[in-house]
Amino acid sequence: MKTKASGRCISLLVFLFGIALLVPALSAIGDDENSRYQTVITNPEIPAINQSEPNETALESYKRTPEPITVFKAEVNETSMPGPRYMAFGPSVIELSVSPAILIAFAVLVVLGIGAWFLWAKRQQDDEDNT
Repeated sequence: MKTKASGRCISLLVFLFGIALLVPALSAIGDDENSRYQTVITNPEIPAINQSEPNETALESYKRTPEPITVFKAEVNETSMPGPRYMAFGPSVIELSVSPAILIAFAVLVVLGIGAWFLWAKRQQDDEDNT
């Protein structure tokens, strides 16, 4: 049973398929020297040396980053997992590590949030006492 909706869908698919076949052919036709759009020909030669001048002020000296702090670690014994090969059923260790600066910033946000909640609750209680 053919409905109007399925007939429209088939017509749309045929139209899109026709455009997909027509666009590459049209772009190949207009490939002459006087054309506005021409094929780009790149030079395959790669220079042997870097000819740019180094900017010593932009380079930052190497600094050792702080060790990440492990927040969560879950480990599964590999002998308890069935399977013929290593990593066949996913990782055996899942670990969440955070840099100390991010951990401190998160702790400050938590403390500020708890303090704001405490002040809000106290003001709500004061408002109820005044009414």
